[in-house]
Parts: sequence; structure tokens; C-alpha cells
Amino acid sequence: MTSGLWIVVTGGGTGIGRAFVKHFSETHKILICGRRLEPLEETKTLSDNPDNVRIVQADIAQESDRRRFVRSLPKDAGVALLVQNAAIGDPDRLPDVDVAHLELALQVNLIAPLALTQALLPALV
Repeated sequence: MTSGLWIVVTGGGTGIGRAFVKHFSETHKILICGRRLEPLEETKTLSDNPDNVRIVQADIAQESDRRRFVRSLPKDAGVALLVQNAAIGDPDRLPDVDVAHLELALQVNLIAPLALTQALLPALV
């Protein structure tokens, strides 16, 4: 893959993330991440142009994984679209909310998208 305008997708292994990859892979270079490697590989294989898809196994709740994900984008690449698709959502009754799980959800749903947007801001066009 060469540098140029890229699409960056978190949670690219299944569902909406996979649909974005399939839709855009024929015409764009795409960088995707997810926690599980197998679904990411399947997304790449099912895309219209697997050569345009770069996968990174990464848990965006982890700062080190976010840094590794961002660094996998070529240095001179621009980002045309940032799709913040990774999310955790397990609503529960207040007395039953697991605080540790809520903290993880906040990392994935709030902290990670902010941190990734800040890290990619110079590349966004």
C-alpha cells in the first residue's frame, strides 16, 4: 500500500465496521483495528480489495494499543474519514452496574475516541 488518503475504522472486525471496509475498500486504503485478529482477517478477506486493507489487532481501551494503531498509518498519509465504531454497551439497572465494566466502557466509548481523534488530527483532511 502507498500513502495518500486513508479511511481509519475502529471496531472493523464485525458489523458496521466490516460494512464500512467492504464499501470503501475498492476505492480507498483502509486501516482497521479490533481486539480479535480472526474477525479482522475475515473482514480483510471479504473486502472488495484486500490489498487496500491494513489490519491491526488492538484494544483501543489500552493507550499502548492506540499508539501502535496510529503509528501503523504511513507517516505522510492523510485521513479522509475517521470511523469511531468500536464500542461497549451493556445497560443494566443501577444496583447491578459493574463499576469495573463501566470504567472499561468509558475507556472504549469516550476516552479512546477522544485520544484517537487528537492523535490523528494532524492527518485529517
